[in-house]
Amino acid sequence: MSKVFYETAAIDYANAAPHIGHVYEKIICDFLARFHRLDGYDTNFVTGTDEHGEKIARAAKNAGQEPQAFVDYVSEQLFQPAYQRLLISYDDYIRTTSERHKRYVQEILRKVYEAGDIYYAEYEGLYSVGSERFVTEKELVNGILPGDSEPPILRKEANYFFRMEKYRPWLLEYLAEHPDLIQPQAYRNEVLEMLKEPIGDLSISRPKDRVPWGIPIPWDENHVTYVWFDALLAYVSSLASRGLFEKYWPFAWHVIGKDILKPHAVFWPTMLKSAGLPIYKRLVVHGHILAMDGRKMGKSLG
Repeated sequence: MSKVFYETAAIDYANAAPHIGHVYEKIICDFLARFHRLDGYDTNFVTGTDEHGEKIARAAKNAGQEPQAFVDYVSEQLFQPAYQRLLISYDDYIRTTSERHKRYVQEILRKVYEAGDIYYAEYEGLYSVGSERFVTEKELVNGILPGDSEPPILRKEANYFFRMEKYRPWLLEYLAEHPDLIQPQAYRNEVLEMLKEPIGDLSISRPKDRVPWGIPIPWDENHVTYVWFDALLAYVSSLASRGLFEKYWPFAWHVIGKDILKPHAVFWPTMLKSAGLPIYKRLVVHGHILAMDGRKMGKSLG
């Protein structure tokens, strides 16, 4: 049996300086990568920065900078030097503003569009600016999405949607056939509960006149790609751009914090399925280092 290990840490949102929670996850991942290398595995470890979206455009404006200059500073002067000082042994650092990533995102968008899984529609719902996604009433605790500092806002706009609900039966079946896909087991159970009811379709674009900072939708220059559809593809664009997809992707482990379980356990596998790509091998979910008031450490919370 070949001994190959591909590991990704969550790519960090480049809207402010790193904090101890980022370091916690990267040290976990560094340990796993070093352990596998010592055990003779051909190992590839990837992390990077997630650099598009509404929050970053706003942070750049508040800093008096253009978005690209702002994310260049955050990624190159804050995140990467911090991990280099800690000797985090990543093999590639993928930035979502890099040309190699943008090209790959547009390639996958075209595939999913041509498969008939993207359509245009108007939608009105509760939108979490902190998490940059539409949310449901069920997800809120005392009117706020856990991890956010403000309640969601009611937003109505026309976007492109991914037919995510179409793949819910398939995902339930896949989880039944692969009981070790999500670990620890409690998080698998949480995802199964999510999938018991319709999950709806996923809004995957934003109007450029409202959110100009993003990767253009290849067939419509008036829209940019939703930040989660863009960011998740970094796990594959890193390999594809280096000619390493076939070698490493079948062995992919994603290590993430519990707050981003739904995008990784629901959005991501359905996106992969639609694009005709294999599903990752393992999703490993960890808890958080908490502030004194019991909340998760967060850049927006200071």
